[in-house]
This record gives sequence, structure tokens and C-alpha cells, in this order.
Amino acid sequence: MPVVIECVGHPRDMGLSQGLACRVATQERVARAGLPVGRSRLASLRPFTSGAVLGSGAGREIVRHYPHLSERMDGLARSAGVSLDSLMELHLQALGEVPDSEFSSEVTLSLGSVGSNPDGNVLLHRTLPQVERPGSSWLVRRSRPEVGFCSLDVTLPWLVSAVAGVNEAGLCASLVARSLEAKDCSASRAAAPPSPLLVQECLQRFRDVEASLDWCLNRPTSGSAVLILADEKAGMVGVEFSRGAPRVVQPEDGLLLTTPRPARLAGFREQVLRDGPPDFDSLGRFVARLPESDPAPSACLRLDCARRSLELRCLTGKRAEIMLEV
Repeated sequence: MPVVIECVGHPRDMGLSQGLACRVATQERVARAGLPVGRSRLASLRPFTSGAVLGSGAGREIVRHYPHLSERMDGLARSAGVSLDSLMELHLQALGEVPDSEFSSEVTLSLGSVGSNPDGNVLLHRTLPQVERPGSSWLVRRSRPEVGFCSLDVTLPWLVSAVAGVNEAGLCASLVARSLEAKDCSASRAAAPPSPLLVQECLQRFRDVEASLDWCLNRPTSGSAVLILADEKAGMVGVEFSRGAPRVVQPEDGLLLTTPRPARLAGFREQVLRDGPPDFDSLGRFVARLPESDPAPSACLRLDCARRSLELRCLTGKRAEIMLEV
């Protein structure tokens, strides 16, 4: 069953809380990436934006454009007992489409639907790929920042952003990464911060789709992904990030479907339009039937704008379910 942790206060304090709760898992993930685990015991006056990782490229751009997340990362590295350079490098590798990344699954599916219940509410559904390798396990984080909106986030032990979440204003966000060709990965990695960092920023900063959308369209990003944003009043909209400028994607027939391989959704849209949005089990069964060798999803997630709630159901091993409200 996924762990639920709570992070409260200023950005660095929130990172300290996460690192303390996820110390072993973070060290295991850094080690599995082949990065140095230990921290120097000597005090250092080295500026935060210097060195091979923080002093140039996407690492420096993260510090520049995402100061709150960078402070969270610093706190997480401190309490987890790992090098900040290694933790930053891990974020760049994992969010930059490395094959061993938790974001590289081809069976992940995100579904946004309008009018999904008698009240006409917007729901977001998302599958979570199996990431049971050392240092990788999905968890739910209660984020209560000193400034900004509280939220429920689905994330990983070492990750300062999230893959999906809902905040106290009713804004929901869900992101699915897509694979890049090898020639695009290196160029993307050096250019700008990876797009998944936008998830946590939107949840903490904004109460609605309009403000979030303006932010996402005007931030430097790298990588290939689709972000679905939803709220009670505006409904939902998608933002597609690729090699060019971000592109707004509007729902069709009240639905937005995203997956690393859109061709694999053949028949699913018709099924949803005919039968209505799937429950946890039917969504998991559909993804499990997709061809090729990727493992079935480990869990399904549902975000509810009106209830400000998050539901997560495990699909493998011992069945378990989490239901939380912000």
C-alpha cells in the first residue's frame, strides 16, 4: 500500500520532511543511478548555482526558474544524506526520458472527462506504472506550504514535483511523459528544465485552469509530455510539450486522453463514450490488455475537482485503496 507523508512549511522545511521520511529510498535510487550518495561533512561556502550540475545547463535553469522546488530539493538532499548535485542529476536523468526512468512507461494513461457524474463534475483518471525497483515506489504527499495552496500529490520518494495531484482550490493536474528520440534527448536536456516540474508549481501557485495555462505556456521546458489541467468552472484543457512551443489541446466529446503511444488507444475513446468514464478496475484491465511487453499498471488514480479528493487503488499484490481530501 502506498505510503502517505506530510510536508509542511517553507520549501526547504518541506524538503527536509520528505527526505527524513524517505531517506533510505532516496539513497537507494541515487545509488541505482550510479551517482555519488554521500555528502561532504565539511561546511562549504560554494554558491548554490556553481559546479558541474548546478552551474550550467538545465540544472542551473531549474534553480533560476523554480527557486521553491530547488529549495525543496536542497532540504531533501540534506535530510536524506545525499549530495545535492546527485539529487539534481537524478531529477534531470529521470525527467529527461532515460530508459530506466519511472516516467518512461508505455502503458501509462491519463483520462480527463467532463460531466463524469450527476453533478457534471470533472474527473481525472491516471494509471501508475510499476516502479518497484530499489528506491522507487509511489507515495501520496500532503503538501502544506507556508505560501500557496495545500495539495495532495502522487510522487516518488526522491521527487520534489509530482505526476498528479489536486489542490485545495479544486485545481487538478495530471502529466504523462512521452519518449523522445535519442537525438532529441541530449539537446532537450541541455536546453531547459523538464516539463514535469510544472505539476507542483501549478498546484501550489494557482486556483484555476486559466492562470495555470498562462504559466505553463510561458515557462521554458524540455522533454515530451502532456499535462492535463482541470477545475470546476473552466472544465479541462491539455498542454502538449515537445520540441516546438507548447500547444494547447482541447477536449473532444468531453474527453482528453493522453498516453506515451496514442495509437494504442484505438477503441478506448469509443468505449468511454459508450459506457461512460471507467472505474478503477476497468481502466486497469484496459491498460493491462494493451499489446507489447510492458508490465501492467500497479495502481489507478482518480482526482475529483469538486470534492478536492484523491483516490488511489492498487492493482497488483494485496489490494488496497486510499481515499483522501485536501
